[in-house]
Amino acid sequence: KIQAKVQADFEKWMLDNDISSAAVRSSSTYEDTKESSFAGQFKTILNVRNGVDLVKALREVLAAEPSQTYSDKKGIVNAVVQEFIEPDIAGVIFSVNPASGKNEFVINTSEGRGTNVVEGGKAEQYFVDRLNIENITHKGERELLSSRQIKELATIAFRIELLFEMPQDIEWAIKNNVLYVLQARPITRISHLHLWDSSNISESFPGIV
Repeated sequence: KIQAKVQADFEKWMLDNDISSAAVRSSSTYEDTKESSFAGQFKTILNVRNGVDLVKALREVLAAEPSQTYSDKKGIVNAVVQEFIEPDIAGVIFSVNPASGKNEFVINTSEGRGTNVVEGGKAEQYFVDRLNIENITHKGERELLSSRQIKELATIAFRIELLFEMPQDIEWAIKNNVLYVLQARPITRISHLHLWDSSNISESFPGIV
């Protein structure tokens, strides 16, 4: 009965929201925190189109070895079912430079699903000054993003960082000029990052804080 209800609810959700396919992916409270990240270690099933395939995908995601190992150590692993977007352009944006700690947004992008980006392959890079988002530097062979899209990415990354109160690593996709935020997680292990503050606390903490 439960399986039939899950299948029926899924297909009704797709019909009501005009969704043609979905993605099934792992999710857990401790999966991505400021202390650790398990990015890319869990299974994701794309292009799930009906209730039968949904149940298969849920079982596969939750039975995957990384999920089982994580569950044994950290607790329960859940699964998220969300609309699948076949993007024109996709990538990641860091709200600070994770390599240097520099006060800039870093955007890595490629055409399609952005597989090159998440697997460390060839990608276009943009660097955006956090204090002046008009100041954009591009490294790569092709200008995949317009200045408007870059500014929109920088703005949403800043809002997400404020929401979670820490620097963020954000996956995104663009389809038909619409920006979708797919996932956000804290940037981990920025040991070289310095936060400069001009607060009047010199009496307690001499020097630069």
